[in-house]
Amino acid sequence: MSTAADIVIPESLLLSLAGEGPIGGTWRWEESHSHLRIRSERPVTHAEPAALACLAAWSTHLRSRGVTLHIDDSLKSPYLWRTGLLSALAGRPSAGIPQEDYLPPTRITSQEERPELFRRLTPILRLQDDNQRAVVLKCVGEILNNVHEHSNSESGAFVCCSYFPQSDRVSLAVVDTGNGVPSDIRRKHGMDLTDTQALNAAIQWRVSGASATQDNAGIGLFYVRSAAINTGGQFVLLSGSGQVRSTRPEEEEVAQLATPWRGTLVAVSFRPSQAQKVWAQTEALLAADLDNRKSQPVQWTPPPPDARQVEITPAAAGLVEDKSQARRIRDELLLPEVTAGRPVCIKLSEVRLITHSFVHTLFYAAFRQLGNRSRELIYVQAREPRVKDMIRIVARYAREAEEST
Repeated sequence: MSTAADIVIPESLLLSLAGEGPIGGTWRWEESHSHLRIRSERPVTHAEPAALACLAAWSTHLRSRGVTLHIDDSLKSPYLWRTGLLSALAGRPSAGIPQEDYLPPTRITSQEERPELFRRLTPILRLQDDNQRAVVLKCVGEILNNVHEHSNSESGAFVCCSYFPQSDRVSLAVVDTGNGVPSDIRRKHGMDLTDTQALNAAIQWRVSGASATQDNAGIGLFYVRSAAINTGGQFVLLSGSGQVRSTRPEEEEVAQLATPWRGTLVAVSFRPSQAQKVWAQTEALLAADLDNRKSQPVQWTPPPPDARQVEITPAAAGLVEDKSQARRIRDELLLPEVTAGRPVCIKLSEVRLITHSFVHTLFYAAFRQLGNRSRELIYVQAREPRVKDMIRIVARYAREAEEST
């Protein structure tokens, strides 16, 4: 291991930093140097969330490998202190610096930390109504699901977000230094896929799940991309040596990167005021995916007196998205009870927003096991039509999987 090397930070920290690396060379991932000096030739005057999250994730990875990072005085400024970059480079990113309209690079290492993240995001981004909360929090939740399920990142993920009220724009990035998307997609769809081909496949409907199991819905990245481009924003997925960028439906700009990113970056921007449009288009998509909108895979009526009941309470902003909770209810209550022929009631009455992956994890195995008998044994209490539609979608997936075997 050689002694030292310089990493030069450009004066504008843009999204392109992820694909190009800092000035003076590519990203340094291995422990080829025991010390790195991070400096700038000119004062940094602009920093985007994606670049800040990348630098936070990269520096944390190197520090965990025993590399010492020195922050040069040329990089120290009130602006970079406010962005949280100096704290992240120094290994203190978790607390962040409270600011209006901005979430500094914030490290998330477990499912348990997500409710607090959502609580912080709601006032920072001034999310005023259910539709705005749904779009933003579902995007963050679905991206973090990918991190926790597929990346095996030792450092978790870094979330960074800005809200620009004058232009009605949210800019959000989630970055990790784990396995990367291509390795998961290749495992399911073919080892001969290039990185860019794998990324393009990952954003398609029901493809991004790493496997066709009861825990993977495979529509998270598809939803995030749709939320961005349907409000006039953009979606960027970067992993390995590939990058996919979307600004319009059915159009992707695919690029091969000279500087691979070890892990995954998802960066999106969207207009919160257009949240109603996103929900309308999402519901149209769900309706199109249902061959029978009136299908009733469960009973929506009150359960019998002897039914086991479990109430699921939203953690933040009416949102339910913790798949570990869904898995626990499935394995400890739902499957044992219905296997024994006893009815179960899942109470979702207080839930306004729910992720596809939560519903998939909770119900998919039971639907496959019971077939048409699910209507006899599973009762659901839910007020929101979108919650009911998610359950119908998962029932259809289970039916299609059963018919194909």
